[in-house]
Amino acid sequence: MSKNNDKDGRKHGAAAETPAELLTEQTAQVSPETITPSDAIAVIGMACVFPAAADLISYWRLICNSVEGTQIPLLPHTFAAAGAAAQATSASQLLRTTVTAALKDAEYGKKRRLKILADAEAQTEKARKSLVSRNKQPLETSTAAASRVLLTASGIDTAEVGNDAASWFGGEIECNSQAAVHSIETAISALRAQRCDVAVAAGVQLLPQAAPHSQAAQIGNPKPYAADATGLVNGEGAGAIVCKRLVDAERDGDRVYAVIRGIGIAQRNDAKPAIDTWTQALRIIYEQLKIDPTSIALIEGDGMGDLAADALELNAMHKVFGKEGFPTLLLGTVKALVAHTGAAAPIASVIKMVLALHHRVFPPTVGAEPLNPLLPGSRVYVRPMLSPWIALEEAKRVGAINMHDADGVCAHMLLEEPAAPDATWCSLTPVHSELVVITAASRAELITQVGQLRYTLTTLKEHELGDLAFTLVQRTQPSHRFRLSMAAKGIAELSAQLTAAERRLSSDSSEQWADQSGVCFGSTIYKGKLAFLFSGVGFPGLSGSYADRVGELATHFPYLRTWIDSIESGSVDDGVPYPLRFQLYPPNYFDPDQLAVIEESLKWSQRAALGTQASNMLTFDLMQHLGVAPDAMAGFSLGEWSALVAAGLIAGTGTNEWKQSFGGDFSSQDAQEDDPNDRGTWAMVSASAADVMSILQPLGEDVSVAIDISPGQVFVGGLVEPMAKALELLKGAGHLVLCLAERWFDGEVLGFPHSTRRKI
Repeated sequence: MSKNNDKDGRKHGAAAETPAELLTEQTAQVSPETITPSDAIAVIGMACVFPAAADLISYWRLICNSVEGTQIPLLPHTFAAAGAAAQATSASQLLRTTVTAALKDAEYGKKRRLKILADAEAQTEKARKSLVSRNKQPLETSTAAASRVLLTASGIDTAEVGNDAASWFGGEIECNSQAAVHSIETAISALRAQRCDVAVAAGVQLLPQAAPHSQAAQIGNPKPYAADATGLVNGEGAGAIVCKRLVDAERDGDRVYAVIRGIGIAQRNDAKPAIDTWTQALRIIYEQLKIDPTSIALIEGDGMGDLAADALELNAMHKVFGKEGFPTLLLGTVKALVAHTGAAAPIASVIKMVLALHHRVFPPTVGAEPLNPLLPGSRVYVRPMLSPWIALEEAKRVGAINMHDADGVCAHMLLEEPAAPDATWCSLTPVHSELVVITAASRAELITQVGQLRYTLTTLKEHELGDLAFTLVQRTQPSHRFRLSMAAKGIAELSAQLTAAERRLSSDSSEQWADQSGVCFGSTIYKGKLAFLFSGVGFPGLSGSYADRVGELATHFPYLRTWIDSIESGSVDDGVPYPLRFQLYPPNYFDPDQLAVIEESLKWSQRAALGTQASNMLTFDLMQHLGVAPDAMAGFSLGEWSALVAAGLIAGTGTNEWKQSFGGDFSSQDAQEDDPNDRGTWAMVSASAADVMSILQPLGEDVSVAIDISPGQVFVGGLVEPMAKALELLKGAGHLVLCLAERWFDGEVLGFPHSTRRKI
């Protein structure tokens, strides 16, 4: 263990007299005036162990698939022990396992692949040395001989880590048995002060065991932010994050999950109310970083599940973020899923927020039902469903975390997504189901493959189903006649489907069949051609519901996120009193009347066309990435425009181009600045195309039938002044006319005159 001393004589690793003293000492290292973008800290590795989540992947799956009312078990018996001495050993073992996994994750992100070694100690040492060796520059700004790697842990004493800590970690170690926020804040301060090049912040909590541990033991059902919250529920677990200075991580080519901008800390005392401590912790970091609190979109709350504690936190948030206004700050807490894990709780919250930023999704809010009465009508809202994290183009996603210690320390931490997306980004977010496809040259070969796959499933973990489906698709051959497909939600369902398929393939000689379990078989190769049909506004099943479809695609395909952000940006200042994202994914406590208004405006408004066109182009972009090329393209209603863009007849297949092809940014400001003589408008007319064309014939080419929807409905488009005359003629003939927004069918936007349009 390192024996380096600070300039005040205190050894690194020696605990401060009190947690408050330690935190005061660390916060003093960075004053409000000295926090700059260069102080940003990169999170490059993570690991955790919780009762229902044995690793990072299963932890994220637990969060995304969260189900309200889940009972929280204790950790498996591996880490359980009776008696203080045995429990200390178990905590040290759990800390070592978690830190080792976090270092491995950091190294995996650097090299893309990491050979799995049998010796865990050798692997930890290998990862640690590799991380350290990237920086060979002397630390000229350091006031003391810096330890290149620092482990700072909460929930465990230095003595409990064990005498062999230096052998499995090899760097400086600081531990504190009480202050949960200590490990994170110390890691940030140490990196900024050049005390180290790599910092691992960790936390661990094991509950006392009065009897032999049972994995089935249940310890409660926490309900943070609920009106009927019953109180604090304790839990067990451990977590660790590996951090570097952002400039170093970018230089060294590390995978950056997310960026820590800073942490604000306040210490409660008898001289001020508890709510003032929370308020101070929240305000200080926004003042230091000069960030508008209303720009925060997601907050991971402290969420103790106690009515009084939750009220303190919520009221402090109302003071800082504002209570009145449209709900724009999504609130959740992982304590609803893993309970309050003591010293590990802040790390659990950080890992959740980092993964949310990394995947650009809003995790579901769990347990807050019925709602705490302080939530409805405020800017803070909850939503029990997974949804994309939508942001304006060119704007970074920023999230915040509330944390507190039992000794009265409150903290508020800000994180943001990296400036550039990771080229090796891979979604860990669970999908609703996986498509499994098998092909073979003969029926007998297909039956053999089914049997082999069924055996392979016995060796797979649940989260590996997606990798299996991807691998099988790569093995398919276009020349294979015999094909089997299944849509499975999990390994158990796929195993049952394979069993049923194997039985039916052996007894049924039909050329094709499908059963109720989702298994489809065919032995005929169709040599037809493929056409893409693009939907339009009002297309059955599309209006409004495209949001869920697009949202699910964007959750799992990162390159589609820019389309979602493009839709949001295109709706800014369009006159609708709420953001587009709240039409797509409204807060769950809107009453039915509010939801009906939102849904109706999404179907028939300027945003309907914007969203429909964007969703058409988004899915076309996805097909291109998947290598699916059509032989022909067609469109219905507004989908005709999509077909023209997709076919290349109108420029605009990229996210930065399509809005220009579709009429600019759709903002009222943009409309006011246009040349009035160059503006167009359009209208829906309840009449046949032949009747309308006959009525409009005197107007020449200035007005024409833009879309022939059905025998009794068409869209008419043209310049504003001729269109006004056209609508008078159509109304005078007794036809129902609905005038729509200007600019959508502007001839200048289309890039060719009406006569050319008719030729196409």
